[in-house]
Amino acid sequence: MGFIGRLWRGQVSLGTTYWIFGALVVFMFQMLEFVPMDNPDRAGILIFISTAYYFFISIAVFRSSLRHNGSRLFIVYAQLSVVALLMIVLWRIVAASIGVEGITP
Repeated sequence: MGFIGRLWRGQVSLGTTYWIFGALVVFMFQMLEFVPMDNPDRAGILIFISTAYYFFISIAVFRSSLRHNGSRLFIVYAQLSVVALLMIVLWRIVAASIGVEGITP
């Protein structure tokens, strides 16, 4: 799997994992979700992909934070961010399972 496998196992630096794949890519997904889409299936696919990515990167950031040897404050901040992102994932799963329309965090 190469880089993706190393990212999943937390073997990529916390700075790269958090800022590039956690903050930047998640921000891009969030911005895409505000773009109006005529086809609800495309919107659903985007939300499914972004939710799966949020779960993946949450695990990657958390694992990377466990290996980080730098600032303790950055470690705690990264782990708290993971909790927030997983709350979004949980909300999306609950909202989808009970059929809440028009609610995307």
